[in-house]
Amino acid sequence: MRTCIKRILICFCIFFFWPALLLAQYPWPVWDMNEQHGINSTLGEFRGFGRVLHEGVDIAEGTNTEVLVNIPGTIYQKGVHHIGVKGEIYYYRYIHVLPNPNLKVGMKVGFSDLLGKIDEENHLHFEYLDGLYNPLHFLQPFYDYCAPTIDKIALVKDGTAGAGEPFPTDPETGLPIVSGYVDIKAWAWDPRVKADGQPGGKGCGIYKIGYQIFDEEGNLVEGLITRLRFHQTLGYNAGWIYVRGSSYDPVNFIYWVTNYVDKNGYWDTYPLEDGKYRVEVVAEDIQGRYEIEKQWVIVRNTCPVVVSTSPKDGEVEVDINTDIVITFSKEMNQLSVNPATILFNPPLTGSFTCNWDTSGKTVTLTLTDPEHDLEFLQDYEVTVTDGVRDINGIQLDGDKDGEPGGAMGVLSNGSSHA
Repeated sequence: MRTCIKRILICFCIFFFWPALLLAQYPWPVWDMNEQHGINSTLGEFRGFGRVLHEGVDIAEGTNTEVLVNIPGTIYQKGVHHIGVKGEIYYYRYIHVLPNPNLKVGMKVGFSDLLGKIDEENHLHFEYLDGLYNPLHFLQPFYDYCAPTIDKIALVKDGTAGAGEPFPTDPETGLPIVSGYVDIKAWAWDPRVKADGQPGGKGCGIYKIGYQIFDEEGNLVEGLITRLRFHQTLGYNAGWIYVRGSSYDPVNFIYWVTNYVDKNGYWDTYPLEDGKYRVEVVAEDIQGRYEIEKQWVIVRNTCPVVVSTSPKDGEVEVDINTDIVITFSKEMNQLSVNPATILFNPPLTGSFTCNWDTSGKTVTLTLTDPEHDLEFLQDYEVTVTDGVRDINGIQLDGDKDGEPGGAMGVLSNGSSHA
């Protein structure tokens, strides 16, 4: 047993410390290599829909500045305006560079060897190949004394398909009335960084951005959810990250805060009670300085919806004696949940009983005779129909389109077994 534990611990340590060994800090690729230089653009910035994101950092040095080896290795690539070095593990590229004519692919280069000179683009683009890592994690020294800026935020319906349709406003308070699935977009940017770490004007994208939700009394309802973080860009998709209307010249970065880097996302308001909430969008730079923009909203999900089920939709090999638990977003009319509004396919030969929790939101369905009602190795679908209503008589929004009506399939392809 002791030998086994030792082996596990050794493997664990190697697994977690290996990246740190490979990604040690390194100096800047221009002289003075041990002093900070300015940054004009960062990893992950918008460069157009259908194009890759900005895959490195732009170092603010002028034409004819010498570009030096900051990570020893082997020349693996050489073009008219770029040169690449393979380190011990990773590949690095230096772009907007007129390569040193004495260097050839396959040659080894050491610290401070001349790679070439910056061309007429008037800056050096430095990257891990394909945006594998953010160079600002490892270029040293680096200081950024200014937090990002959030110009404004907006909450919209189903926004990823375009710019998003705004929610209506409350005539008394002027606040947005949101419901269902909500997209949050933010106009945000980080200042360029001068060589002394001070802000150099609008120009860079943010490192990460997320949101958190508070109720009217200031209680945290949803902790900080950060889905966009530019520690790398490999596999990232501009169409999910940036809103239509974004541009980089002039700088106008508009982020889908609720999306993931490669797929759709949203703020799900269905589990919340109707009422007033504070949305906070948090933008942070790579050294932890942050800016918060706040927006009060009114959540008004008039129609009840199914929030969760057990077993989950698509679950297989479900024991025939398993109760079915359905949780709604609102207190329900308990009499409206019955065998006429909860349908089984194939149909049950018997029936079920309903047991409610004290909130009136969660019901447990127990089959009266599961051994005879259900067949072994049979797929069943359970559907909550729009005959189900809340205590105010409002019909279930089964398809979650914001309107009453529509059935909700809560369990499909759920094979029963002994």
